[in-house]
Amino acid sequence: MSTFSVEVSHYALDGDRSTATSALLAGSITHKSSLSEVLVTKVANLSAHSVVVGLQWPRMHYFYDTRSETADTLLLAESLRQMTVAIAHSLLEVPFDRKFVLTSLAIDDVRPIPAFSPSRPTDVLVKVAVTAKMGGAMRVQGLRLEVDFTANGLSFATGSIDTRVLDPATYQRLRCSSGLLRSVVEEPGDASGKHGRPGRFTRSASATVSKLEGDSGWVLTPDLAHPLFFDHPLDHVPGMFVVEAIRQALSEHLEVPAHHPVAIAISYWKMVELDESCTLRLISRPSDETKLDVELSQHGHIVVTGSVSSGAALLFEPK
Repeated sequence: MSTFSVEVSHYALDGDRSTATSALLAGSITHKSSLSEVLVTKVANLSAHSVVVGLQWPRMHYFYDTRSETADTLLLAESLRQMTVAIAHSLLEVPFDRKFVLTSLAIDDVRPIPAFSPSRPTDVLVKVAVTAKMGGAMRVQGLRLEVDFTANGLSFATGSIDTRVLDPATYQRLRCSSGLLRSVVEEPGDASGKHGRPGRFTRSASATVSKLEGDSGWVLTPDLAHPLFFDHPLDHVPGMFVVEAIRQALSEHLEVPAHHPVAIAISYWKMVELDESCTLRLISRPSDETKLDVELSQHGHIVVTGSVSSGAALLFEPK
């Protein structure tokens, strides 16, 4: 495992709005087809081992909760994902044909955003430590980011993400070995409900999970036309959909609408396939009343594990 060093121009951390949010990056750099979904505004190297990333979160969004002073779990996770591919392409010269396979993601210590105002976009500076796993010919084969989200000079969340970086041939071998390769060919919809009822894709109308009877958990219910999760063709359930499915299951379990955890940690052992039903379970921890373990299973195998926390005791008593 080795870290990288890239020579770029100086990037000021003086709180000047123009340095953090001068312009959105191209959608291709963040792997988003729609420019309106791009969150990253700036990527620059501060030293041999550290990077700073500028983000701008919108005042209002049809899906993300951007009106609350506590950051949306999914928005933090998607920001992490976009940072990873933006750093890879813009600083590490990773080719655009490479596939990024998410292996772990964690958000921790989520607190109110400093000096938050719902009347304006939220400008965020993220301090990033990057570790790159290098292969033959010094090609990047994997990335780990450890991050600190800050606003107005103060931290309000931390996180980490691990990804594999695969060339097309290696990715194809990986996917074909599952025997379940399927591409999404349906055209993505739009937030106004292009392919159905008005507002079909808002968060309140977008159920990512459906409760099973008894204590059997939830089943994932991906909508392949959803413009946020499927804005370009995919051959698997995206990692961000899994994040939202866990959040929605926790919210239903606690009977608290639109609940956001203060911490979430996910390990992706296998890709969640589109062809078969996937079951999500929340499992209590007798030793820690503030956390639930998470388990997703498909084809009789565990494909995702993790934990989620609301940061308060006595919330997870069996119902």
